[in-house]
Amino acid sequence: MSDPTDNEEDSEPQESVEELFDDVETAKGESDTGDTTSQRAAQVSQATDEQVDWNTLIENLEDVTNLIREYFEQSRENKRVENERKQSYFKHQQRIVLTAAGTFLIVIGIAAWMTYSDALSGDAFTFVLGTLFGSILTFLQNMIGQRDNEESG
Repeated sequence: MSDPTDNEEDSEPQESVEELFDDVETAKGESDTGDTTSQRAAQVSQATDEQVDWNTLIENLEDVTNLIREYFEQSRENKRVENERKQSYFKHQQRIVLTAAGTFLIVIGIAAWMTYSDALSGDAFTFVLGTLFGSILTFLQNMIGQRDNEESG
């Protein structure tokens, strides 16, 4: 029996574990991938390459930070411009609604005055009111439909 701490074995050339089992077939259910020395070396090389990528990232950290900062600044600017566009659009819509409402009120006022002075019959006044009411509803429907399309699009 030999002592494992014996120095005689150290003087003999030792084979690696992989070399001893090179000719042995793998058991069922085990794949041959990852078991060979070359594949393990490739895995180690790949891990080293990944670390090199991280080192490159760390070396260029200031550039990456500037890129991220610029992205957020551009996003903020885009949101500000979009907000200004929406505000301008709503002001425009408000002017259109006020103009249309003013026009309808003027027409109703004139028709009411004409009916009061017997220049327009009551039936014609009712027709004018119905026509204007239908126009207002159609106008509002179109305005609301356009707003919904813009918000969803």
